[in-house]
Amino acid sequence: MHMEAYRQREDIASVLHAHPPYSTALTLAGIPFPENIVPEILALLGEVATAPDAVPGTQDLAKSISEPIKTHDAILLSNHGSLTAGRILEQALIALERMEFAAQLYYLANNLGKIIPCLKQRLNA
Repeated sequence: MHMEAYRQREDIASVLHAHPPYSTALTLAGIPFPENIVPEILALLGEVATAPDAVPGTQDLAKSISEPIKTHDAILLSNHGSLTAGRILEQALIALERMEFAAQLYYLANNLGKIIPCLKQRLNA
């Protein structure tokens, strides 16, 4: 899986695979990544793709990230974990932290009541 990320993007020099609980829980519940809850997430992290379910340690897992890694620095691995990438290790780690922070915010806000999404238009202004 790591090697597939490097094969697909010349700008990637660091790849992290992790098992962040809140982000992974989104895939278990079939919930898309909540990129529109706070402006900083979309502006600083960008869209987070979700790769299809695949058995860990297999070529199928590598294939599952083959397309999304071309355009995303953060990918949720369905029912498994995450993969983040960057030019340096710090970028991949920051992407992981931002993704998990957003998922945790979503979880907390969802338990408090209705979530009011931020406006994407404000981010592009």
